[in-house]
Amino acid sequence: VLRFDRRGATIGASRLVADCPRGIEALDAVLRRAFGKANIRDPQARVVLNFYTDGGQQLNSHRHDFWTCLISLGSPRVLLVDNRPHVMEDGDMMVFGTQMHGVPPMPDVSA
Repeated sequence: VLRFDRRGATIGASRLVADCPRGIEALDAVLRRAFGKANIRDPQARVVLNFYTDGGQQLNSHRHDFWTCLISLGSPRVLLVDNRPHVMEDGDMMVFGTQMHGVPPMPDVSA
């Protein structure tokens, strides 16, 4: 997931973002389990893996026009869904619809 400005330049993210590599068995197993647990049948569906090394990374509140299956990795963080806090630990998964969601900074959280 990348964002671009009007000139086409990449906008930096305050979280670690990358395309999902194929062929890493441990990661493939996590994705298969997520698809099964969330009953995702669309082969084009996306599962979002957010990796937070500490409390400095954040994700501004936003919404999508599709369902989200989010897996949080790394440091514990609070996920706000429609301004309701949900503590996400390493490996936690949440599925939600088109609600506003984001991850506020938590400067007291360290790796």
